[in-house]
Parts: sequence; C-alpha cells; structure tokens
Amino acid sequence: MATRAPNRDNLYEKLREVLGPDEASTLMELLPENRDQLATRSDIDRLGQILGQRIEGVEQNMERFETRLWDFHEALRAQTRIYITAMLGSMVGVAGIAFAAAALV
Repeated sequence: MATRAPNRDNLYEKLREVLGPDEASTLMELLPENRDQLATRSDIDRLGQILGQRIEGVEQNMERFETRLWDFHEALRAQTRIYITAMLGSMVGVAGIAFAAAALV
C-alpha cells in the first residue's frame, strides 16, 4: 500500500517542528514513498540466512584451498630435497674427478 501524499506532507510538517527543516528534509528523502519498499524483520532474517549459507560456502572453499596448498607445500619440499641431494651428489662427483685428475698430473 502506497503512502498518500497528504500523509507524507503531515509527517514532514511534524518532523520540521521537532527536528528542524534541514533534518526533516533529509529524513523524508531517505524514507521511500512506497511502504512496500521498507524491509521487514523477516526480510532481514532471510538475508541473514542467505549470508550465513554463503559464508559457510566460502569457509568450505577456504578449507579445500588450504588442503591443496598444504599438498603443494609438501610436494615442493620433497622436490627440493631431491634437487639438493642430486646437486650434492654431483658436486661430490666433480670434486672426486678433480682430485683424481690432480693426482695423475
């Protein structure tokens, strides 16, 4: 049900008496002309439920991401160990060949 213009005018006049003209104008600009545009308690509750569900979804996605990140971290650690072991082995081998060559000279 839409609010009739005379009712809004009466409300504005009363607000102007109580709050002053600037504040009354500001409040009237913020109030919708159609009361069907006002949110009810059930609208707010429903919005809270929707936001709660979305937050739960985000939390589940974050948990999956953390699991995948941890798996990547472990794989990277294993790869680094293999790389360092291979590099140390290569360096020991090259040092052995260098010592052997120096002993032959």
